[in-house]
Amino acid sequence: MNTQVKRKIHYIDPAIQNRMLLAFVLLEVLLIGIGMIVLYQDLKEVVDENLFRIHFSSEDSLSALLLREAMQALTVLVIANLAALGLAKWLWLRYLNSILGPLSGLLARTGNLDFTPDESFAKKHVVLELALAWREVERERCKGIRAEISRLIESADDVSPRALEQTRAALEKLKALLPAHKIESANRPD
Repeated sequence: MNTQVKRKIHYIDPAIQNRMLLAFVLLEVLLIGIGMIVLYQDLKEVVDENLFRIHFSSEDSLSALLLREAMQALTVLVIANLAALGLAKWLWLRYLNSILGPLSGLLARTGNLDFTPDESFAKKHVVLELALAWREVERERCKGIRAEISRLIESADDVSPRALEQTRAALEKLKALLPAHKIESANRPD
C-alpha cells in the first residue's frame, strides 16, 4: 500500500520573528515619542517667537515655519526607520545563512553519497536536526544495501558460470555506485 506523507511546510521561524516584531514595535514607540517631544519643543519655540508678532510681517509665515519643523521631524523618523529596516535585513540574512550554509553542505555531501559522520553545528535549528536525522536514515539504508550486495556475492556460487559472471558484474557496478567509507571499513570485523 502506497501511503503519501503530507509534509507541513513552515515558512516562518516564530522565535526570531517574535523578537524582531517586538523590537520594531518598541523602536517605533521610542522614535515617535522622541519625535513628538522634539517636535513639541521646536513648535513651542516657533510659537513663542511669533506670539507677539501679529502686526509684524516677516518673511516666513507661521504655517511655513510649522510645516518646515514637521517635515524635519518626519524626515528624521523616515531615516531612522530605513536604518532599522536595513539592520533587520542584515540580521535576518545572517541568521538564514547560519542555517542554510550547513544545510547546503549536508545536502551536497548526501548528493555525493558521502555519509561520513556529521559534525555538530554551532547553530541549533529544527531544519538542521531534520536534515541530520534524514542523513542517518539514508546512512543506514546504504549500509543495508551494501550488506545485501555482499550477501548476494557470497551466495552466487550456486549459479551457472555465465550467469554468475553477469551477476557479479552487475553487483560490482552497483557496489561502485554506493559510498565507500573509510570509517566503516575500520569498524568492520575481519
